[in-house]
Amino acid sequence: MGIVVDLNDFSVRTPEQIIRIFYSLYDYGKVKEELWEVFRKVAINDERGVGALEDVEARTALLFDHLMNLVQAVERLRQGVTDAENCVICGQIRRQHNNDGA
Repeated sequence: MGIVVDLNDFSVRTPEQIIRIFYSLYDYGKVKEELWEVFRKVAINDERGVGALEDVEARTALLFDHLMNLVQAVERLRQGVTDAENCVICGQIRRQHNNDGA
């Protein structure tokens, strides 16, 4: 007998499922496009214009930059692009494989 998990219920997803589902819906380009579209609309709707960003808006722009970089970094890690000896997320030491696959 198996367990049925509703993946639409965010509270029951494992971290691995969250990452897999996220990357099936979004990639770096899509995240960048969506976040900057939101920020652009906020900045354009500000009567002072884009050039007069307040501290909160500047921090939001910086947060968006960091989120985009995070999405790209996780995407690259998922693709195996790393030379780190330890997992950057959990800190576990990666296993080194010899030529025999052991």
